Parts: sequence; structure tokens; C-alpha cells
Amino acid sequence: MARLRTLIFHPALATYRIDLFNALNRELDLKVWFLNRHVHYHKDLNQDRLRAALECDHDFISTGFSLMQRDFRTGMGRIIREHRPDVVVTHEFSYLTLYILACKKLFSRGDCGLTLWTAENPKLLRDRGGIRRRLRLFCGGAADSMIVY
Repeated sequence: MARLRTLIFHPALATYRIDLFNALNRELDLKVWFLNRHVHYHKDLNQDRLRAALECDHDFISTGFSLMQRDFRTGMGRIIREHRPDVVVTHEFSYLTLYILACKKLFSRGDCGLTLWTAENPKLLRDRGGIRRRLRLFCGGAADSMIVY
């Protein structure tokens, strides 16, 4: 059976993600794209050592801009077109997820599924208010699946 071509867009590589990405790599045709070269709250992590332990194909997105001390990456539409994945996985209910949804719509990549993964448990998701709640409702409804870990 053919393995699912899967793209994961993830904020940054942290120690506790290596086992997960390696396990997914054994099951999927996996490529991980990191938005940042360092975890903003763990700049002391040795990224060279972490990347050496990572068994999956991975790279960093370097295009984008900064606004109000936040980095916004671009180029995911091109990456999706080039890799032609079966599934795209994004992290949380973020601008990245909105960007990927727009790319799918604009570039007719409706044939690839979108999976959101989040650490927010169902109670937190339900109790959120304001803009976070609207983002959750919109992104959650537009995605094909969601993984809560």
C-alpha cells in the first residue's frame, strides 16, 4: 500500500517532538517544514543535535515578514504545489492554518486533506472566547480532521 504523502508545517523543532516525527516518518511519506530555527522559549536547545536525531525529511521556511515582534512565514502555497501532498498538517488555530486554507482554495488543492493538531483539550476549545473562539470554529469547520494531543 502506498504511504500517504504528508506535509507538516510546525513552529520549530523541540526535543519532545523528535520521537513523534520519527514515528510518523515510519508510517508516512513525510516532509516537515519548520517556521522557525529555534523554539522561542528554548533558544538554548542544540538544534544541530536535534536535527541529527530527526529521521524525516525536513527544512526551514525562510521567506516572510515580521509584524509587531511576530514572524509571519510565507511560501507554503508553493511548497504544497511542489510536493503535491495527500495531507497537510498545521499547528493550532493560527494564521498559518488560515494561510493554508487560503492556499488550498486559491490553488485548487482541494484534493489534499487538512489536519489541525492542537494541545488544547475539548473543554478549553469549548470555553474559549473572542477571536480565538471564532478562529477555532472557522478553522475547525474548514479542516478535514483534527488531532487533540
